[in-house]
Amino acid sequence: MNTNDLQHAFKILKDLLSDSTCLAQDAKAQDGVRQLQKLETESWKITEAEMSRLLKNAQETLNEVHKVASVSITEMKTFLEQFYKRQSEEEEAICSREQFYKRHSEQEEVIYSREQFYKRHSEEEEVIYSRDVEDFTRHLISHYNNTFGHIPISPLLPNRDVPFDALFTTPSIFRTVRNQDGTTSETKVTQYADLLACNFINRQVFLQGEAGMGKTTVAAKLVLDWCNAQNGPPSFHGENSAFADIATLKQFKCVFFIKLGDHSGTSDVTEIIQKQIIDSIYTSTGRNDAYKLLNAILERDKCLLIQDGLDEWTSDDSRLVQPFMVASHSRCAVLTTSRSWKLTDERIKESQIDSLLVLKGVNDSNRMSKKMLHLLMPKDDIDSKHNEFLRDLDTFANNIDQMLVSPLLLSLIVCSWVEGNRLTNSRCKIYSILIDGLFKKVSLKRVYFVNQTFTCLKNTHYIQQHIKYLKVLSKIAFLMFGVKEEITDRELLKHLTSKQKLFALNVGILTERKCVTPTYTPSMFKFIHKSVREFLCAYYIACNPSAISSISNKIADGIDAVNILADVFIFLCGLKISSANRISQLLDNIINSHNMINITQSQFDNIQSKITQGFAEAKSNIQNEENIQFTFN
Repeated sequence: MNTNDLQHAFKILKDLLSDSTCLAQDAKAQDGVRQLQKLETESWKITEAEMSRLLKNAQETLNEVHKVASVSITEMKTFLEQFYKRQSEEEEAICSREQFYKRHSEQEEVIYSREQFYKRHSEEEEVIYSRDVEDFTRHLISHYNNTFGHIPISPLLPNRDVPFDALFTTPSIFRTVRNQDGTTSETKVTQYADLLACNFINRQVFLQGEAGMGKTTVAAKLVLDWCNAQNGPPSFHGENSAFADIATLKQFKCVFFIKLGDHSGTSDVTEIIQKQIIDSIYTSTGRNDAYKLLNAILERDKCLLIQDGLDEWTSDDSRLVQPFMVASHSRCAVLTTSRSWKLTDERIKESQIDSLLVLKGVNDSNRMSKKMLHLLMPKDDIDSKHNEFLRDLDTFANNIDQMLVSPLLLSLIVCSWVEGNRLTNSRCKIYSILIDGLFKKVSLKRVYFVNQTFTCLKNTHYIQQHIKYLKVLSKIAFLMFGVKEEITDRELLKHLTSKQKLFALNVGILTERKCVTPTYTPSMFKFIHKSVREFLCAYYIACNPSAISSISNKIADGIDAVNILADVFIFLCGLKISSANRISQLLDNIINSHNMINITQSQFDNIQSKITQGFAEAKSNIQNEENIQFTFN
């Protein structure tokens, strides 16, 4: 080995022994480096034995290096394999993530496209829905204008109708509220906002009133005002701007007016609307689509349902007191009209009545009577004719104002007056006409009396077929005479059947109210007006003259009782003069009794005036003057 080779060998050995990774900290390796440096500078003499030891140590060191290198290489391979594996997994994960994001992005694009499609489709559907509702509303308004645009002048003249506003007179409506102490308070209602008070959905408003007070007319007016509100900007109208806020009605997309009496036995409100309104608007080919649209309107939009005549509706399901509306139609406000007696039904809970309104007739009976005269008579000098009518009215009966607020009774009186039946001519005839008009409510069939004893009943149309009801009601009137204004349900049913009671309530001769007590709520009944009760009482006495003997026992002492008997006497003069003669004798006995010694001159004059009225009534009913034998000193 030459010098250069030796120097190269030294360098390689030193580099190996100085490896920073494995031998830099090895003491033997560093000692070998120092020995090699000495040997390289020839400052160290090595023996053969030392050389052998050094070579042996070098071999061992190299073996150690080989082992370490093998382990390191193995670890490096393992590391690289794991690294490449992780890198591959990460790349796959990145690829999967990219694929996921790509798919997600594609899905988002699909969803976005679908949303755009649905949005456009929904917008198109909304346009179609709005157009269909607009078309439906137009047909509905036309239907209501045709149905309610005209109104009969009177039940006596059903074929003679006039434009609605020509006769309509502002109603007198009050909201009644039960106080915590059990009493009730009333507030007058003059605007639709107060009448409906629909500040929340699914509101239940009840409008109650006696027969002939104009409940259906008020509901019809509301419907017509809704139609007007849809057609253009509202304008104030009517008397003293009462119920002029028709803009309030614009909040309702649709108003559905249904007459419950025409669909007794049908319990689903939607079905009644379909039968009564949809079938009247659309032909058979368009009804299925209209039914679907109806349900959509009831579910989506704020509507008003008017149920007219709850007292005329019945159901085979005893649990139902009124037709039901499905829960999905909860956006509807409901206005239900009914006679007062129906709301005494225990199935109607107070919690189901959000607002209770009482209709007390027309606000101005003079205004209505003048309107009627204007429609029934020549237009010349209506003011003087109206004044003449009012003068006749003043002499007709006491406390008649309570009866004139009823549009039904007022129209019957006006029509009778126009026909020449002056109110002072025959009070019996007027009341016969009134009762005949009430009986018409349950039957339109005309049946006349043959050989009728009572003149006032001869030309009536609807009493003869219900004469049994008239007789039983007259008996009730006689039993109540001089005793009480009202009678309990238990007392009433002692003298008539449930069917007869229902008849009296339906025609409106009897009214019913609840009398609230801490333990139970009995029903109390009274006649629609005390003058009607007096006429029926007189009719009973005329049919049963022997009843006169029990009258003195029924009358309590006092001038009020005498006045009541004197009013009955006037009717008897027109019905049966022989019975009237006996009553005049009874009146004379009472007036001259010790208990009436303090009667004033004005009170006596009033009784004497009624005796005179009785004479006029007898003459009006063609009583033989020779048979008029009054006794009154």
